[in-house]
Amino acid sequence: MASLPETGWHWDVFRGLGVSAKVILLGMDGANPDLLLRWSEEGLLPTLRSLRERGTTCRLDGPPGCGDDGAWATAYTGVWPSAHGRFYYRRLQAGSYDLPPFGDDDLRHEPVWNTLSRAGRRVAVVDVPKSPLPRSLNGVYLGDWLVHGRTHPTPVSYPVDFASETIARFGAAPESLCHFTQPALDAASYEAMLQRLEGATRMKRDMCLSVLESEPWDLFFAAFKESHCAGHHGWHLHDTNHPEHSPGIAAVTGDPLLRAYRAIDAALADLIAAAGADTTVLAFSVLGMGPNYGLSQLLPRILARLDPEHRPLLSSVRRMAKPLGSWLYRATGDRTRKLVASAAGAIGSKYRTGQPVFAIEPSEHVAGIRLNLAGREPRGRIRPGADSEAYCRRLTADLMEIVDPESGERLVEDVVPIRELYSGPAIDCLPDLLVFWNLSRAFQAAASPRIGVITLRGDVRRTGAHMPGGVLFAAGPGIARSGFLPARPLVDLAPTVGALLGVRLDDSEGTALQGTLPGGTTGFSG
Repeated sequence: MASLPETGWHWDVFRGLGVSAKVILLGMDGANPDLLLRWSEEGLLPTLRSLRERGTTCRLDGPPGCGDDGAWATAYTGVWPSAHGRFYYRRLQAGSYDLPPFGDDDLRHEPVWNTLSRAGRRVAVVDVPKSPLPRSLNGVYLGDWLVHGRTHPTPVSYPVDFASETIARFGAAPESLCHFTQPALDAASYEAMLQRLEGATRMKRDMCLSVLESEPWDLFFAAFKESHCAGHHGWHLHDTNHPEHSPGIAAVTGDPLLRAYRAIDAALADLIAAAGADTTVLAFSVLGMGPNYGLSQLLPRILARLDPEHRPLLSSVRRMAKPLGSWLYRATGDRTRKLVASAAGAIGSKYRTGQPVFAIEPSEHVAGIRLNLAGREPRGRIRPGADSEAYCRRLTADLMEIVDPESGERLVEDVVPIRELYSGPAIDCLPDLLVFWNLSRAFQAAASPRIGVITLRGDVRRTGAHMPGGVLFAAGPGIARSGFLPARPLVDLAPTVGALLGVRLDDSEGTALQGTLPGGTTGFSG
């Protein structure tokens, strides 16, 4: 079948042929795997329960230390961050102190749908988070429509008219409050937010049904972001042990996570039915959600106090300017936002130039540290080899001494060199050290003999944060009824899709799940 033209996507082409996709891949962004398993077992998520009963389920082990950016890129490429280069929403680069947003051209490994497209498979890709816009495709691509955290300022697509026609037919994205800080909302406002999320799920379902019914796709891949947004801003209403839990608001809204998950579960049922009984279904989450107890926002101040060569004046200017810049960015238009972002980037780059190390925040539960390394950074302060190794040992010991000043509990669980976890051609695009926080409860301050006492301050954080680990529910002609299998690495997802469609991903770092052959003739087993 010929590829679609560059413009002029026609929604009614091939409608009514009754031909289904061969593989339908359905992502639940930021959905907690424990809750998905529990609520499906209890029957509260009947679609996922059905997949479990007629197929197989396994946990997915994602890339250590990553938030959603690195996890999603790992899922759709089939390689680890040290190969695809995306660890968080900003781009680390050798030879520069800039931390620009990660762009489409910065990804160092292509998504699975590009490989399938070249092999002649027809593919439809809808709102897969943190994914690059293809220059060409044997099918259609829509990005940044109903997503958490856009890469582009407006929705993008291939063919180019697909995005504008989608919005014209199904509507623009409703406000979802998916920001880094937690707004102060009353019960009515939380209820309105959840209703918008439920409405967005129905919008995505309707759009996906139209695409599914339009022609016989080999792969249909769509993701739902509402579980992500509900988790960030509703975890305290779900978790009765959370220090900010409000029984009064929860009595009005119910459990925000359950509401979001049930809306997605219902949408999945409609999409699976439309795809047909001869379609293999893979429904999954790449990482979960939990209470936001990490202390990554304290790390820059901790590092400043630990190193006597730190430049305190520039640090103070940066610290005072950051709240003003955040307010201007939220309160002004696009042109002013670009100026604010440019100024902030220049201040940040200048600040990092003079420091021995600097902090990055790939996720709330883990912080990253980048060495200002001679020979890699333009004005490196630490020599590689014995000097950097000794510096990291001292820094690790200092970080492991940090405690909660009230209880004396250790606040850092571990400090791990990145090269103990990853290897690959893009290793220099990752932080040098990962700091894993104590996430047992909410802490308000950090203390040690070297840093004194540092307290949290500033904007109120989102109550939910990303947690490692996902889950896969699989059923259909390519899947044997195998129950609950041992965990598999997230890099196995893309080669499994390729195997189901008869396309080998030769450069994948994952392995197709055993038995996943075209047509599912041998079933699926661990």
